[in-house]
Amino acid sequence: MFDRLRKIGLSNWILIGLIMGIVVGLFFNLYVGDSYAKNFIMNNIFQLCGNAFISLLKMLVVPLVFCSIVVSLSSISDMQKLRSIGGKTILLYLLTSIISILIAFGIGFIIQPGDGLHMPVTNNASSVMSNQTITDLLLNMIPENPFTALIDNDILPAVILGVIFSFGLIKLKSKTPIVEKLFKDFDHIIMKTTDFIMNFAPVRIFCLMVSTFGTFGFESLIPLAKLFISILLAVFIMTFVVYPAMLIIFARLNPLIFFRKFLQTMLFAFSSNSSTASIPLSLENLEAMGVSNDVASFTTHLGISIIVVG
Repeated sequence: MFDRLRKIGLSNWILIGLIMGIVVGLFFNLYVGDSYAKNFIMNNIFQLCGNAFISLLKMLVVPLVFCSIVVSLSSISDMQKLRSIGGKTILLYLLTSIISILIAFGIGFIIQPGDGLHMPVTNNASSVMSNQTITDLLLNMIPENPFTALIDNDILPAVILGVIFSFGLIKLKSKTPIVEKLFKDFDHIIMKTTDFIMNFAPVRIFCLMVSTFGTFGFESLIPLAKLFISILLAVFIMTFVVYPAMLIIFARLNPLIFFRKFLQTMLFAFSSNSSTASIPLSLENLEAMGVSNDVASFTTHLGISIIVVG
């Protein structure tokens, strides 16, 4: 029985959790008249489970980003090669990020996915950021205490610390093989732990849907459907328009060849709902297409770090 349940796949379980959450949430909204009991259940059961899942992921974000950056940068031993490939890779990631943001803004402006959904606004925003100047913001990116960045879950200081640490590790690479292996092993452990926590994503989706529809009812359905369509449309444009165009322009590669070789990896990442789990397959396919191991490892791990930061 458990083997059959595993074969369903994480993405399918997320869809099941989504549908069941909507049904249960609408049941609470329509048939549970006791507002005190309903609010108690929503706040102390469903919101608790959903927030616990997010807290677990946040707990791993900084170690994951730090280790991924150290592993990706230290995978290239030649500093000149690192400057060349690193600069081009970062510019390419920035370009795709800007394009994806513009596409998301455009689709959001046209479809208006949040229109019609009125949710309570909380004034929990910190006034610290609003009082910061650009100079303060840049200085705060440099951690005075590396452990503070880990404790406070500050992503950008962790990124900068990982980059600086990687340069020192590259300089002493021949003398510190144990340290390099330690980071690679720890990076694998963090990724595997992240994948384990992601197995509970359907529960989180279920709790979120119950909380949303149990509180707002049918008025949440249309904005949610519009949001779902907006996300699918943005992903479709990036996957089948932007990326193929970049393959033709920068790599002089036929997109059909790329998609055929990476179809298994894409399906695995989609079914597992985890980009980190697809790293071994990605590296294998990249090397089969003629990409060197150090370049493949650097770009793949850096891409995962940027995804997590985003």
